[in-house]
Amino acid sequence: METWKKYVALLLICIALLAIFVIEDKPARRQYYTDAGYVFGTTYHITYEADTPLTADIHAALRRVDNSLSMFNKHSTIAAVNRNDSTVVLDSLFVRVFNRSLEIATITNGAFDITVAPLVNLWGFGFDKRSLVTPERLDSAFRLVGYRQVKLVDGKIVKNDPGIMLDASAIAKGFACDVVAETLMQHHIENYIVEIGGEVAVNGHNAKNEAWRIGINKPVEDSLS
Repeated sequence: METWKKYVALLLICIALLAIFVIEDKPARRQYYTDAGYVFGTTYHITYEADTPLTADIHAALRRVDNSLSMFNKHSTIAAVNRNDSTVVLDSLFVRVFNRSLEIATITNGAFDITVAPLVNLWGFGFDKRSLVTPERLDSAFRLVGYRQVKLVDGKIVKNDPGIMLDASAIAKGFACDVVAETLMQHHIENYIVEIGGEVAVNGHNAKNEAWRIGINKPVEDSLS
């Protein structure tokens, strides 16, 4: 009888240990998380399916892009390039965007031009206040615009004129979406939507197991009216 009781006790212990192992080994249930905030002078909204929140990784990815390409961050790489700081070290994100910008400029014959900053600032869309635009000021600005006047040589931006300034705003937000998406995919996230200032990167499906739905706020020719 004593032997039988020992076997029962041992069996119960084994069952308890097995239950604990199964519970601890059970993967966490995935759910959808949303992260939102303000970056690059605009808003962002990110929704993704994961085991745990990835807020820290997402914010780190956004900071990397902000520190590299933001025109609103005076400590960014592009800001240092624009003030001709000879000590600036070009980070990998800046180099990727600069090279891609020159490729697009070549393909579009200059319709897209990363050296457009003097014109942007003249018209008041940049970090300067809106200025009174005159033909003379336009001529001066145009002399500093032209993607063929800048190049990357041995890890440094070489300009034909020190007054040339870069503005990656037209590509930076979309690039930031790609960087965040790459971060999510590194964590094996398959279902996500990343929106930064109207630029979007999307994959998979939403929490209802449906395709993500993307809308345009004011789909009219003059959205400012």
